[in-house]
Amino acid sequence: MAWIWGRSPVCSGDKFALRRVPLNQGYDRDGRYFGRGAPLYAYDNGESFGELRAATREAAIAEIRKACPHAVFAREVTGRSPAAQRKKRAKMTPAELVAHDAKEEGRSPAEIRAILEQRDLKGSRKRRR
Repeated sequence: MAWIWGRSPVCSGDKFALRRVPLNQGYDRDGRYFGRGAPLYAYDNGESFGELRAATREAAIAEIRKACPHAVFAREVTGRSPAAQRKKRAKMTPAELVAHDAKEEGRSPAEIRAILEQRDLKGSRKRRR
């Protein structure tokens, strides 16, 4: 694993975005040449950004954590990418959305039932628009 571009991350912001950079014969979409080898990952936390090579996403996260031990990444919190979260929520009924959000806020099952009854969402299968 090696830092390709940029310096080690500045740790003033703990929330990092990390994505794999697709390469076509060693070139990224902007035409920059990185060569062939291990996958390339780009990181950004608002204060610093750059690229590094790592065999897996977990290895890239471990490399960033050497410089920033308190770094948090989106998929670690939710287990899904933001796009996958939006896709899942789009398929939920209004009742499922309310129950899901209440559960994430730490509400009890009785509180969730009361919210659903108050909003008259007893499991209707009508999709939200």
